[in-house]
Amino acid sequence: MTWRPRFRFVPNIEWRFQRILFTGLSSSVVKGLSIVFQTISVPLILSLYGQEIFGLFATIYAILNILNFTDLGLGWSLQNELPSLIRADDWAQINRYVANTFFALVGIAALLLVLLWAFTEVWSVSALFGVTVAPATFDRMFFYAMGWFLLGIPFSISNRIYSAFQEMYYINLWRLIYWVLTFSILGLTVYYSLAVEQYVLLERGANFVYFAVGIAALFLTKLHLRLPRLWQIEWSLVSTLISGGVKLLVVQVMFVLLSSIDSVLILRLMSEADAARFAVGMKLVTIASTPIIMFISPIIPAVTDAFINNDRHWITHEFVRRVRWFVLPLLLLPMAYLLCGEFVLELWVGDTIRLSFLEHLAFALFLPAFILLVFVYSTMFNKLYAGFLTKQLLLAIGVLAILKTAAVLLFGRTIPSVVFPTVITILGVLFVPFMLRFHRDRWIMSRAEIAAARSAVDTSVRPGV
Repeated sequence: MTWRPRFRFVPNIEWRFQRILFTGLSSSVVKGLSIVFQTISVPLILSLYGQEIFGLFATIYAILNILNFTDLGLGWSLQNELPSLIRADDWAQINRYVANTFFALVGIAALLLVLLWAFTEVWSVSALFGVTVAPATFDRMFFYAMGWFLLGIPFSISNRIYSAFQEMYYINLWRLIYWVLTFSILGLTVYYSLAVEQYVLLERGANFVYFAVGIAALFLTKLHLRLPRLWQIEWSLVSTLISGGVKLLVVQVMFVLLSSIDSVLILRLMSEADAARFAVGMKLVTIASTPIIMFISPIIPAVTDAFINNDRHWITHEFVRRVRWFVLPLLLLPMAYLLCGEFVLELWVGDTIRLSFLEHLAFALFLPAFILLVFVYSTMFNKLYAGFLTKQLLLAIGVLAILKTAAVLLFGRTIPSVVFPTVITILGVLFVPFMLRFHRDRWIMSRAEIAAARSAVDTSVRPGV
């Protein structure tokens, strides 16, 4: 029996778009809270700790983004394997894959925690990143943030499992718990004037609670999903999963280098104050891009499912028709940013952070590039495009290194010298080739669909042939 999830109270909507609709609605609540939190927290943290400490604080979170590949691609590997098993209703295999992935991640997290302790005992993290302002504070923030991050690695597979079931609205539901805790922690930080490392310790702990609640709820709501047990470990399957994950690992590493390395480079090449200015500019980009990303993200699991099941009509007609609605807002966003960016910045943080026109222009152009990068990244783990995009990413990293080096040498160590090469690389090396490849595949699918329809008509007219 073909697996077709339905919501009875919206029966007339095609099932994939039911999932997209509910994920989009739940995302709007969570992303709305995210925008509110960033709007409130940035000026508060700047006023509490100062510009330099805020720059260090933002860099810590950029480092965490860079280290998202530490699961060796196992989460995405699991998400790729599950859809076919879900459709076959093969819960024995689903439980087998989930258990082995979970225990493999437990082993990875344990090993990395030991390495983290050894690393911080022997080396100074602040010296590695060239931190001159409050190096001891930076070291403590790094240790607390990394500790919670590594502890959460095994529990993060709940997000990949929900995505495989196309039920990301559950992820958003548990995310609400995180936001309630985070708003509370921010209030306590302001009221009791907590140190910045104490804030990081509590906030990252709240993120761990979110992952823990998510995986607990997963096993409670999926009645056929069993808790992982040690005797389920199959080293051959673990080896297969890691092998599949490592193939995706290159994609993850290249992506985080492309999307998050700028924060680390600015801290290393410039100063803590420059890192703070860059972080505030990126916060503006994140807030402005959130509405579009909020509606693009739920589409991706549906696209993956359609490709896996060779649903040609949905890809060539339904998906493309709906995605076209995002083109005009994407073109208008840079102009809106240039018109309103300085006013919003002054209203938001006052005179604490100021950006030049060239810096605003860099962030305005990075805004649509960032949205397109999120879209491309979400399809990178689709089996149809993983190989192609891996090659493009490797090319992109090479081009990016050359462009950034040339820009810094020609124009000096400035934020635009770091950001403009990233924009050019994302658009020219990743997005344009990806869209050309996608439309080629879409054309091939359309031709195959037409040929299949003609064959059906010929068979019905001449049944004896």
